[in-house]
Amino acid sequence: ALIKYFMDYATKRIWLFKLDNYGNILWEKLIQENTANLENAEPWNLFLATDNHYVVSGYAYDCESGVYKLRPLIIETDSAGNDLWAPPWGHTCGLLGAIGPSTDENQAGFFYTAISHIRNEGDAPCIVKTSPSGQEVNYMDVVPDARGGGASAVNIIGNDSMLIAAGWGDNDTAFSKTGVVKCDTLGNVTKIRILQENVYNGVERSLITFDNKYVTAGGMGFNPNPFPLKIYLFKLNMNLDYDSVYTVPRTYDSLCPHPVISDTTDLDDCGVISDINDPVVHSEKCKMVVFPNPAEGHVSVQLPQYLERESSSGS
Repeated sequence: ALIKYFMDYATKRIWLFKLDNYGNILWEKLIQENTANLENAEPWNLFLATDNHYVVSGYAYDCESGVYKLRPLIIETDSAGNDLWAPPWGHTCGLLGAIGPSTDENQAGFFYTAISHIRNEGDAPCIVKTSPSGQEVNYMDVVPDARGGGASAVNIIGNDSMLIAAGWGDNDTAFSKTGVVKCDTLGNVTKIRILQENVYNGVERSLITFDNKYVTAGGMGFNPNPFPLKIYLFKLNMNLDYDSVYTVPRTYDSLCPHPVISDTTDLDDCGVISDINDPVVHSEKCKMVVFPNPAEGHVSVQLPQYLERESSSGS
């Protein structure tokens, strides 16, 4: 559990708590209590890393040559909550930014943190890479032409690719698009899926499901009157296409009272026949796409390539 340490602005630090299954506090630790030249440390994400270590990602104002600068704050502790490393990110390369970051880890133990990169030409969705020992490696602007945007969540896929939830605009004032960026761990973008346009705010957190689907959610509204914000939930597959809205396996001949046993089937009293073939083996014969998901006002249905439709009237 995380909590912000509300004292005066200059000494605000982050508390880390461990609780048992009943909510009883097992221990509590104040992170970076005596770190100099650091103000207003705020946590946004807690991640369980390799060896049951904890990684906290947030931001803080870091004093450099008498000037306080907003920087990502990435902290690793051991399983007892003791600091292992916690330098503000950006001293080496001069990067500024953060807002609401989150972190994931690849199989080699490198940490990838989604942030908003503060730039003169406009903020941009960005990933910063940190070594297992806490050293700055590099950063990657994943929508380089973005203006006024930021990344809010990252999920590592395998060991060499990642999905990034982000929002951005096309000029300095319009945060108008929200979507998902797919790229490798070097920052080479392979696909961008825009989920909503003309929006205020965007997708903020994400996860990978047990069946390898991508789910992301956020509170957003549509310009020019975005309030009140509503929460939108999106579910995609690894190709960033909308996943099925169905939550249980479908039985395609369930509306037909006759067993499907051969190439010839009596069509009397049979409302729907999809195919006599196993849909798992012949998925191209039964795939149906429903979009957008979530939907409001209307929904579109793309029918399978080999499905025939027939309508008739009369007695």
